[in-house]
Amino acid sequence: YFGRFEELWGEKKLNHLDVRRQPSRNENFSMYKDGVLFLGMNIVNGLVHDAIEWMERFEDNFEWFLESVNRYNIRALVIFGHANPRSVHSGFFTPLATEIENLAIPTLYMCGDSHFWGVREKFMGVDNWTKVRVDMGRYAPPVKVTVVEEEDDDLILGVFKVECESRDTGGGCGGGAGYDSDSWEQLC
Repeated sequence: YFGRFEELWGEKKLNHLDVRRQPSRNENFSMYKDGVLFLGMNIVNGLVHDAIEWMERFEDNFEWFLESVNRYNIRALVIFGHANPRSVHSGFFTPLATEIENLAIPTLYMCGDSHFWGVREKFMGVDNWTKVRVDMGRYAPPVKVTVVEEEDDDLILGVFKVECESRDTGGGCGGGAGYDSDSWEQLC
């Protein structure tokens, strides 16, 4: 439902964010502001009904990632996707982890999928990559991510401030609080 979402503001278009879409996958987008690149990619979970289509999507996503990070001078990166990665996603996430490590900039992967709150620092063993898994949208409060200009050791990777209102049902952001401790084999 968010295809071409940036066009809903009419005359107040989001031109200041340099919103772009991947020509071959209109659902993939990028936004850039003040050294921060935001990437939205079609990364889903569930049954693999067509393995060829999944691999083509992974290839397109990876191409979009490379094209986008090479377009700008970036100091931080935020990636949005739905899937909480599992081994079925290794064709995309394994090469992505290598690229993110080589970029050596703070990187945040925001996902849903499992629908409970979790933070995983050093995601996939990469020091500069943190995964934040958000709770189920209709039950959990919104999450606000701020990317600060001055590094602060109290923030995720020094630049990401992640906030949401606590819930009466369990603390933290959403119904459960805490850190992900899952392994590659259990990332769902």
